[in-house]
Amino acid sequence: MRGRVLLVVGLLIGVIWSYGKTRVPIDEHVQTALADAAHSETGAILTLSELTDYYWTQLCIVEAYSERRDVEELVNARWPYWWVPQLHDGQTRLVFMDGNQVVGVAESTSARLRFSRSAPGCYNPISAVFRIEEREFNGTRYRVMAPFIRDAA
Repeated sequence: MRGRVLLVVGLLIGVIWSYGKTRVPIDEHVQTALADAAHSETGAILTLSELTDYYWTQLCIVEAYSERRDVEELVNARWPYWWVPQLHDGQTRLVFMDGNQVVGVAESTSARLRFSRSAPGCYNPISAVFRIEEREFNGTRYRVMAPFIRDAA
């Protein structure tokens, strides 16, 4: 009987430990800032390094319909979680990395504001700056977050 109890306790400890290793570190603060940006004026600047309270060396923007292998190729590391939630049209995932470790994830799901087609890829903390712009496609106007390069002056 005691052996069974120890086995159950050991399994429970293993499950709790693995849960911590497989839980995606969602950054609610960045997600809220992205949602709020949907209501910002055109020309507003969003500097992602100012929104995080943890250290990161690279931000990778994952497009809708990306699969696990797409994410791993983009971040140049093995995705450490057992799942990659499917993103749908207009949704974007921001993956904050420190080396090959995922340290934060945020999702932008606003239909009012999307990342521009030129945005997907990876950025360092200095270059992870975006400007809200209006664009037109087939007669429809869209608000997008486009990469913003600050003047060196």
